[in-house]
Formats: sequence, C-alpha cells, structure tokens
Amino acid sequence: MDEFVAALVLDRFARSARGAEALAGRVGRGAVADNLVDFAVALLDSLDPAVVGLAMTRPATSLHTRRALEAGEPGFAAMQESVAGYLEAEREAGRVPEGADPHTIALALVGTVHHLLMTRSPHAPFDSRATSARLVTVLLGPAA
Repeated sequence: MDEFVAALVLDRFARSARGAEALAGRVGRGAVADNLVDFAVALLDSLDPAVVGLAMTRPATSLHTRRALEAGEPGFAAMQESVAGYLEAEREAGRVPEGADPHTIALALVGTVHHLLMTRSPHAPFDSRATSARLVTVLLGPAA
C-alpha cells in the first residue's frame, strides 16, 4: 500500500510539473493570471485530500516519496522553476510589471498551493478556482 500511494503521489507531481512546464507555451497567450490560476487549480485538484493524508501519515510512504524526489523525480521545486521561467518570459513581453519578482511570486504561488494541498480537509467544501484566483490576484495585482 505504501508504495502504491507514493507512486500515485509521484505520478500526480510529475503531471503537475508537466503542467507548469506547459506554461512556457502560454507566453503571450491568454491572461497571465488565468494561466497561473489554471495551473494552481490543476495542482490543487491533482490529489484527493484523503490520499494526501495517507501520504503524510504513513512513514514508509513519506520516505519513499522523499527519496524519489531526492533522486530527481519532479516535484514542487520543478514546478516553481517552471512558473518562475514563465513569469520571467511574460515580464520580458511586458505582460508582468517590470518590478515584479518572478522567483518570489513562483515561490509564493507554489508554496501556498502546496500548503493548501497538504492541509485541506477531505470533508470540508473547497473551491479550488476561487481560492487560486484570490491568491493569484494578491501575487500579481488585480490588473494582471
């Protein structure tokens, strides 16, 4: 069971990392905020909170996941790098303010989404899109 849950978590991390990489193809297309919200929603909805609970509370699952990430499996660091790269490209295109710090925005976005992914209750209602939209608005400002 531990290996299955770890494999599921790693698969969803890899999918989410590919989704973050795909942001590079969105440069200049669609609203920057919408592109980031779509990424955040996909990550938030990638794992059921009950699966996350299993991954966090079963020591063997957590260890297996951690070792795979340390060995180079894509995780939150890869997502953060891709989001920062996307924001840098959008800043160069004039679609993100010149003074914006893409690396800090990426850290705040991915870190907050990671926190939400790891702490939300499987029994409480949660609106991934509305939450992500509020977060992105705070990070980019309402005009983005």
